[in-house]
Amino acid sequence: MPQKITGNMKQIVILLALTLLAGCQTNRKAAGNPAPLHIAICGDDKIQILNADASTDDHPAVAWQWQATTDAPGLPPEFIPHLQSIDDCKPVNNHTQILATSSSGCVLLIDISTRLTLYAAHAPNAHSADLLPRGRIAVALSTHPQGNRLAIYSLHQPDTILYSDTLYSAHGAVWNPQLQRLYALGYDQLREYALQDWDTPHPSLRLLRRWPLPLESGHDLTPITDHTLLITGHQGAATFHIPTAAFRPYPPLASTPDVKSANHLPATGRLIYTVAEESWWTDHVYLHNPPQRITIPNLKLYKARPINFNHN
Repeated sequence: MPQKITGNMKQIVILLALTLLAGCQTNRKAAGNPAPLHIAICGDDKIQILNADASTDDHPAVAWQWQATTDAPGLPPEFIPHLQSIDDCKPVNNHTQILATSSSGCVLLIDISTRLTLYAAHAPNAHSADLLPRGRIAVALSTHPQGNRLAIYSLHQPDTILYSDTLYSAHGAVWNPQLQRLYALGYDQLREYALQDWDTPHPSLRLLRRWPLPLESGHDLTPITDHTLLITGHQGAATFHIPTAAFRPYPPLASTPDVKSANHLPATGRLIYTVAEESWWTDHVYLHNPPQRITIPNLKLYKARPINFNHN
């Protein structure tokens, strides 16, 4: 037999209905107004985060900035000369930190909210890096008397290379947590590594496979999905499908030379990239689908990376 609805029960029903309605309105608002696209960029001794949606061709909307010489709490002074050409700024740890490399000879980890330097180490001609399990870092060291290798550092052992493997003109390092594999880009090859002795004080890498690149002079290596990588080189860009070991031209940039960084966002189909236009650097960030150009004045820009940025 149905129960009689009391006054208190009516109030509860009304509150529930209002809560559900507010939730639906919030969801519709969120769907109609997605979070703005933010891009981390780096060059010289600076790292910036841009609000791409608020930027125009001649006005970059800078939402956050870190500079080695003026705004870098916790950075040991001896590293400042090694941060004059920051070339990668990869968001890590759920986009709360930035793992940066400098071709002037440094790798460092920065907390975004505090700008505090959490880790710094000398890294000859470092061009890119990625975090590995157990607080370790893979760093691609390009052409240098102490470079041309893939080096493993530890956040718990400052300024110490735990292991390295020769790789000429190393330019890219990407850790794939699903496959538990490290991918590294060199001048003319892509490599796949497994972690070895990782639970010991003497970790190493085991080379599993290597593939010759369809492009000359590998520049950048980024993931598109867990099974697809994006590679740029001197003549253009290509994708690499890991399960089938197949390279394919990447249409938006297939014939664009000297792409220094490229990031394909599968959720939206957008592309963020930089191209060397003044020697090795540029003062533009480019986007595709839809097209957009952002001019960055007074910065020798090298790479750009998408980042989820919610800092107030």
